[in-house]
Amino acid sequence: LLPIVIVMLPLLDFGLAVFRRAGAGRSPFSPDRGHLHHRMLDMGHTSREAVMIFYAWTSIVGLAVLLMFIIEPYAIGVAYGAIGVVACLVVTLLPAKPTGSRGAQQEISQPEGRA
Repeated sequence: LLPIVIVMLPLLDFGLAVFRRAGAGRSPFSPDRGHLHHRMLDMGHTSREAVMIFYAWTSIVGLAVLLMFIIEPYAIGVAYGAIGVVACLVVTLLPAKPTGSRGAQQEISQPEGRA
């Protein structure tokens, strides 16, 4: 179970990309900016921050599953996982500023000197 939990994030990203592209009538192999990494960049995270956040999510979920197996009261692993998920959500959803394609489009669409 632990190896499956560790590779869950890349598999989830892959599965979402296939469904997103197939739902739009495109080839599952066509490129787009819908991957989790690109979404994190558009939220304002740097590439390094996005990777570190993905590592944090993977380690929190993986350690929570591991704790549930090695420590008798499962509540300890569940509590660790819940606290870790909340911490990861805060770090993920509170980026410094929006950048990337969406932020650049907003800046380009408004000419300077006009409000």
